[in-house]
Amino acid sequence: MLMVGTIALALSVGHAEAKSDKESCKETVTGTVENTNADGTQCAAEVGGSGSNKATATASKLGLATADAENGSTASASDSGDLGEANVSVLDGGTGTAKATGEKSVAVSDSEFGAGFTDSRATDGGIAVAAVDTAGGGDAVANAKGSSAEAVVNSTGGGEAKATSQGTLADAVSTAEDDCNSIATAKGAHSEAVAVCSTSGSTVTAEATKGSIAEGSDTAAPVCTPKDGGEAKVRSPMGNCG
Repeated sequence: MLMVGTIALALSVGHAEAKSDKESCKETVTGTVENTNADGTQCAAEVGGSGSNKATATASKLGLATADAENGSTASASDSGDLGEANVSVLDGGTGTAKATGEKSVAVSDSEFGAGFTDSRATDGGIAVAAVDTAGGGDAVANAKGSSAEAVVNSTGGGEAKATSQGTLADAVSTAEDDCNSIATAKGAHSEAVAVCSTSGSTVTAEATKGSIAEGSDTAAPVCTPKDGGEAKVRSPMGNCG
């Protein structure tokens, strides 16, 4: 729901079709800086709450970049792709970065409840979402190239989630629900990789290539479905495959 809602909000902003220029926004004190070029390129940087905050956003080529930092946070958004979007929201002492390059790429980093670290990078029309959505903090890293990647930390004790995808309609999802590590990698068209950990100290990795499917967790048996000469591999406390 976080991924869908955030992206829907980002995509709700319209863009004009015209030659672009670069816009930059920076804020370190309570307030909002917004700049909009005549061609439709937009940036916004907002700071609020207590503590030392820094929000920076740069956009070009009809792109949109927004950064929101509150309560001792740092947020940095950069979009340099045609009609791309980079959005960062860090509300409670964390650090977030988002970078979008290539036409219609979308990068979203969101940390609302803890001193987490989020980093999303989208290229060539990819969609990357990194989120820390509980007070325990943690690290969420998402990289998508012409595909979708979602890394979410949902843990009271922190955790690390990393998702990497590359290829048309490749999909990688990584979720850490405790102080654990989850890594999902999908490479090649239609590949799917899912890694979920929910037990403190555990590590789950899932890797799929060439349209294969790999699903791993620390509470259920692994699933590996190789396709088209590709590889499906899972390593987890519940067993390995591939």
